[in-house]
Amino acid sequence: MTFVKRSESGKDTFTNLKSSNIDDFYKHNLNFNGNRDETTVRFRKLLDIADDVLRESKIPLKVHSALHSLLLNDFLIDEYEPSWKPKFSGALDNFLTEMKLTNQEQKKGEFSNEMRRRFWEQYSSRTRTNATDKDKA
Repeated sequence: MTFVKRSESGKDTFTNLKSSNIDDFYKHNLNFNGNRDETTVRFRKLLDIADDVLRESKIPLKVHSALHSLLLNDFLIDEYEPSWKPKFSGALDNFLTEMKLTNQEQKKGEFSNEMRRRFWEQYSSRTRTNATDKDKA
């Protein structure tokens, strides 16, 4: 759903994944044909790329991390040369490690440095499970 909405409205579009929005999206796409359009072809291509670049990742992905990785790959395949692909899983592992450390520090109520505080404010706090309302996130 997020991928389709972004392909329709632009890559800066964010989708509110509340269950009612998912239900509405499903109802409007009951006649979905998986082979019919370029959006589906591109999505399949992204899944293949994700399978390749995430295979080497050493940290198990949570659903939101996998989704964000897929959306980032969607941007990268258009904007950058393919040399990013072999480096992606290592960079993602570093990112997820940093996110885990930042979340631990946030729970303690203090950050060890400014970068971690900004990381929490600009990413971690917005991707938590309870951050379901994009207007509040």
